[in-house]
Amino acid sequence: MSIVNNAKLINDYHKLVEMEYNKIIDQRSKVIDPRAIGYSTTYEDIIKTIGEDRKDSKDSFKELRRRGFLVKLDEDSYRTLHIDVAIRSAYLRTAYESIEYIVGPRLFLYKLPIPSKEDRILKPFGNGDYEKEFYRRVKGFFNNDEIANIYCEIIKKYLGDSGFDAFQIFSLMTLLKENDILNKKGYIITAPTGAGKTEIFLLYALAKLLKNKVNGNNGKVLLTYPRKALAIDQSSRVIRLLYIANKILKNYGMDPITFGIRDGDTKRKRDIKDGDLFRGMQCPICTKNKSSKSDLIYSKSGNKYIIKCKNGHEFDFIKATKEDMGKEHPDFLISNMWAVEWRLLEQKNSKTDININFFENLSLLVIDEAHEYTGLGGGLVSVLIKLIKDITSISDFEIILSSATLPSPKNFAKKLTGLDNIFHIDFKNILDKNKINFKGERFVLMGVYDISPQYSWSTYVQLWTVMMSFLHYAYEKQNKKYSPQSLVFIQNIKEIRRTLSGFKENISLGEPKDRLNLDDPYDPYSFVPYIEDHDLLENIRNKLDSGEILDELLNLVDEIHSEVTPKKRNEIIKKLKSQRGLGVVCSTSTLELGVDYGGVSFILNSGFENPLSLRQRIGRGGRTDDTLKTTLGIILTRKVPSESFLIYDANIWKKLHPMGIEDDESELIVSYNNPQIDLRYNLTKGLIKLAQKGKNTYTSGNYIKKEKELKEFLHDWANEL
Repeated sequence: MSIVNNAKLINDYHKLVEMEYNKIIDQRSKVIDPRAIGYSTTYEDIIKTIGEDRKDSKDSFKELRRRGFLVKLDEDSYRTLHIDVAIRSAYLRTAYESIEYIVGPRLFLYKLPIPSKEDRILKPFGNGDYEKEFYRRVKGFFNNDEIANIYCEIIKKYLGDSGFDAFQIFSLMTLLKENDILNKKGYIITAPTGAGKTEIFLLYALAKLLKNKVNGNNGKVLLTYPRKALAIDQSSRVIRLLYIANKILKNYGMDPITFGIRDGDTKRKRDIKDGDLFRGMQCPICTKNKSSKSDLIYSKSGNKYIIKCKNGHEFDFIKATKEDMGKEHPDFLISNMWAVEWRLLEQKNSKTDININFFENLSLLVIDEAHEYTGLGGGLVSVLIKLIKDITSISDFEIILSSATLPSPKNFAKKLTGLDNIFHIDFKNILDKNKINFKGERFVLMGVYDISPQYSWSTYVQLWTVMMSFLHYAYEKQNKKYSPQSLVFIQNIKEIRRTLSGFKENISLGEPKDRLNLDDPYDPYSFVPYIEDHDLLENIRNKLDSGEILDELLNLVDEIHSEVTPKKRNEIIKKLKSQRGLGVVCSTSTLELGVDYGGVSFILNSGFENPLSLRQRIGRGGRTDDTLKTTLGIILTRKVPSESFLIYDANIWKKLHPMGIEDDESELIVSYNNPQIDLRYNLTKGLIKLAQKGKNTYTSGNYIKKEKELKEFLHDWANEL
């Protein structure tokens, strides 16, 4: 049991990190001073830095040591974990006598305002000015006091002991416009990672669905994500929200809100067996209540499957199969834009899957991580949005884009949606305009490590993976409360496999044997400071000295990308979320968006690319109290000529700022007016017209088998162009 509350511990740790950071870098160039190798701080310095109350400072010191956030170098010498890893990463080398991989490692500290638990105290039915205004907006939106109260009751139950922060409540109030006074059909919400954007559009989606029920229309909500991992993670939140909502709606005699996930992994009934896992998800009710965690499973009930958990929670509002969604479209659908394109072409009244009727009744389209849709890909998405706008019969159809901070967001939203009237809801603007000062803070240590020309970046990544997997292993073996996890982002699958092959070869050759036989804790080559248990250290040394390998490290490193099976992907994500049994994951862009992995505090990105993508990737770390809201993100150069222009840019630290404050950053390109995009629109439009007339468009496995069918299909299609 912690003797210090998390808010104080985070604040105390941040004081120490900032103090150490200022001592180890050259303030002008931000280069890590070579003398940092010998840097440490004493117990007395730590106590003084933390605060004036000596007893509280001692308690914080003990707790930071217990969790492993203070690394002991010798009798009275310590470093914070993040600064220690930054130093050892900067001077990583293959052998003791060899030259370091990195030339002129630079490090910058960003201190980001984020809402803390103390900030999230605003609730429906509250007596504060913001809370009263929120309730007034809710009543105006529904124009029905009973439904307004039901909506607020659902939110209150969903938030539990927590509440809204000021950014969330202002944003939701903007969406819950009274009598359409803003006359907007499109919105873009921009905020840094971890700012709470998801709850804003989820709760607005719930409001739209409740309003649709009251007004007697069949309006639907579609929420799209660019990555399956993110879609499944967010589905868990939606399921929990609707579980709560439907229990309350039942008390008032109202029909439940139904839900479905439609992507490439959605199954047909024939492919499911009783007891199969449902999308690798854990029960969101058990997880939230911190009871024993339980997987969601398909449970056969008569002629259909109901989603349940092994602890007895039942989610009968989930449309579990393609057929279930075809027979009765879910009210709330999660998908991706490429699955949406196929479903747009499914003929009217088809019972085998989501069809064109769903989109004719669409009242809200939410596109999360919208900044992902740029270039020709963005142009294709703009086509789909245009087609959906053409099809929907709902008069108050709206589009919400949600994104990390990005340049010229309104212009980007206009190009992607085709809407002229866009309202921008911006995190920084809301904070500044309303003079909001969040009590929470997140520390991001951003490193730019330039690889020496004589070395391969891949070899560096292999050794860094050895170090970080060993760090996780050492902390787990010593039963530290926190076992650090790391993500390594690599551009393509081939390079990931080459890196993992090299990592395995390093382990087979005895790594980290020599690093554990070097007793000098200040030498970056040594890993000895990560093991304070002398008996454990001697056991590992004896094992390696006898010619055995530390094969446990092999099981602590894995890969995730498009070629990994759904089953394995789910297992990896489950280990990341449990913070045990997995130290390092090598990933393509699969893990860069949106998902919170509570134990991830260290990020290595191979290559200096688009600053927006880098901000997203580094943003995966340090998001939770478990990591003390601190992350170290290292950007490793690959000696590609184009990267040289970026890493020596005078404004590099502004461009990498996690809140994206660089004013002259280039607008994101959306190729919405490309001739080939126009052609795609017209061809797809013709197929949609066929679908609306109920003609076969061959999108659900019923393939064209005969020449006559092909001719008839092409003739009908041509007539609609």
